[in-house]
Amino acid sequence: MTDESHYEMNYYAMLLRQGMWVLVFVLLTALPVSAAGIPADTQHPAYAALFPPVETAGEIPVTISASPGALDGVIVAGFGVPFPPGYVSDPANIALVDNLGMEIPIHVKVLARWPQPVPGAGSIRAALVQFRTLMGTTTPRVYKIRWGAPRAQSEPRGWPARTDWVAASGGGYPAGAIQQPPVMAAFEAKWLGKCLLKGRILPGFSNPMDEYYDRGMQYYFKVAINDVSPKVPLKKHIDYVKGYEPWLYDRSMTFFVVYFRSGRFNVYRQAHWAAQYYASKISPQGQFLLLTNKGQIDIKYCYQECLAMDYWFTGDDKLLRAAKYLYPIYTSWNYHYVPRGGHWTERHFAFALLGAVTHYELTGDTKALDLAQDIFEAGLDMQFNPAPEVPKGHGCLVHLGRQHGERGVDDLWVCSPWMSALYMDALIRYYVVTADSRVPNAISALGNFMATKGVHNTQLSPDRPRYTVPYYLINVQGPVRTEVEPWSDRQHAGEALTVLTCADYFNRKGGAQGGLVKEKIKELKTTMDWLFKPTTEKSAKDGSNLPVGTLGPPRKFNWWFRTTASWDWYLQN
Repeated sequence: MTDESHYEMNYYAMLLRQGMWVLVFVLLTALPVSAAGIPADTQHPAYAALFPPVETAGEIPVTISASPGALDGVIVAGFGVPFPPGYVSDPANIALVDNLGMEIPIHVKVLARWPQPVPGAGSIRAALVQFRTLMGTTTPRVYKIRWGAPRAQSEPRGWPARTDWVAASGGGYPAGAIQQPPVMAAFEAKWLGKCLLKGRILPGFSNPMDEYYDRGMQYYFKVAINDVSPKVPLKKHIDYVKGYEPWLYDRSMTFFVVYFRSGRFNVYRQAHWAAQYYASKISPQGQFLLLTNKGQIDIKYCYQECLAMDYWFTGDDKLLRAAKYLYPIYTSWNYHYVPRGGHWTERHFAFALLGAVTHYELTGDTKALDLAQDIFEAGLDMQFNPAPEVPKGHGCLVHLGRQHGERGVDDLWVCSPWMSALYMDALIRYYVVTADSRVPNAISALGNFMATKGVHNTQLSPDRPRYTVPYYLINVQGPVRTEVEPWSDRQHAGEALTVLTCADYFNRKGGAQGGLVKEKIKELKTTMDWLFKPTTEKSAKDGSNLPVGTLGPPRKFNWWFRTTASWDWYLQN
């Protein structure tokens, strides 16, 4: 509890002793706090603008496709439908209409509701729609989900979510390793992007001036799933079945983000396959079984987001079991920073915060929300009120170089600009479900750090243009130190850009201008185009139009795209 909280409690105790009951009631009910005691400010312009205008009635298209192996027989079809806050509260007011305009009898199960203090709290966040059908072909059908009035056709009862699931065919996974629903459904990107599944996301190619980011996303998605030209040798293919490295930074969630931005069915299917495979590799002790050191538990590989997404789209209870196995790891890791302590990086801290808050969203367990608040406050201390020996006033998560694991910086106080994007990403997820009034300052400080210390302008040779790139690691007290040659860190331009656009969004909504932040946004936008343009313009010359590029290391796909898909939404808003 903070000193301010102790003061408030003592003050209210004094009023109680004096018998001032009415005044106590007024003061307590006026406090801007969430159910967990988090100081919430739902009126902050940056928070309010995250949520789309409420539509209490409407319809959206949904494209359903039968899975091979589920044809020519009556099956139980089911798929999850995400909703923005405030759209619908009663599952009886959700209907499914076929391509002939006829309502289909369905059963609806609520998978998640929006929590306090989100505007529209209590409304449905995700619902499982189930119905009987006969699919004679894999040709997609376009149906409509309607909400806002009681449906006329209902199934009297539901079924277990995995009813009639079939073995997945394709994706490069071993036969029988994963299953999929008999019918899978895809939604348009413009709907997915406003459901706050991963903050706010615009459909891809919304702005022609920003096309290279989306071209890079689509191109490297194919590379990530080995959908490449035959000219690419097999040794360059990504081994995501046996290797752990392609999963770092959450491969499945990255696929879901590509889906949210594209609305493409094949991307959603790959995201589902990856989530199911990942969940199957989590032991009851929380171990990710693809790690080569058997028995090792590594918080960097402990992901709740992909489990939450796949659960909200399928209702598969097995995902909740995997989430439960992982949760104790977030409580056991020492997120309260101790100088001279053990291994510590921004990415460890970010995945602890992200895991705790997403577990709360997935399960409703308020203990997970308490943990998320405690982790966030530990990060807030590092940003604004660190331990006495730690340098103050830098806005990032300052820690000793030896704890980061880099050579030559043992006794230096360092921050990683690009890993700060992982922290910012976790802050946004925490902010959406808590409206914590302290988050805007945390993000603004992170953006100021990025603009003033986290990036630099460099030139590889006199005949090349100059570009702004982020540092991999900096010494906050002295000359900046990069891990490798300057241009290599253009690989993290997207993360640096997203931190700056997010900070700019909060600055503007808070009434600040942020001139240097805006300047660096413009420079990094040019760098990101430079990163993706050359490679994405290359494709096979054999007529396949498949990528000839590779991903080295494979985890690069995940750091490029999992945390960066909202950057243009921040700028637009």
